[in-house]
Amino acid sequence: MINYIKADLFSHTGPGVKVFLHACNCKGSWGAGVATAFKKHFPSTYDVHRQYCHQFKSHSSDLLGKCQLIKNSPTDKGFVQLGECFVACAFTSDGFGRNVLPPQDILKYTEISLRDLESQLKALDVESYDGKPVVNLPKINSGLFGVPWEDTEEILKRIDLHFNVYYI
Repeated sequence: MINYIKADLFSHTGPGVKVFLHACNCKGSWGAGVATAFKKHFPSTYDVHRQYCHQFKSHSSDLLGKCQLIKNSPTDKGFVQLGECFVACAFTSDGFGRNVLPPQDILKYTEISLRDLESQLKALDVESYDGKPVVNLPKINSGLFGVPWEDTEEILKRIDLHFNVYYI
């Protein structure tokens, strides 16, 4: 299910442990787009993410289709504001900027990443709606990755999670 909310992503309030998702490159860079907001709210998760990606430096494309789930830290600005959270990093493009993958590849890896996330969340006690884990996200892939939102939206409809899509 997809629920659209006209508000800032990080204004989400809900019962239980929250999950915030964004689409990532495989290089460990959160230097532009919505990734910079994630870095600002969850600097500890950025550090974990960057170290994780560094392990794959010579073969970063091995991360495509995976979803890294990172628990935030009490030292994060986002912890003070939102409480205990998980940041879900969906690896949908190996590179960024001029090296971003074509839309059809990003969409393929988005679906694989979200299925990976779906299986990980089943084992965790996180916020849920109608028995499905809730995932809060912006309109992933549609910014700097240049994928039409409607194409990503079609993938979300095939995943057994409840998605709160935030937009302003």
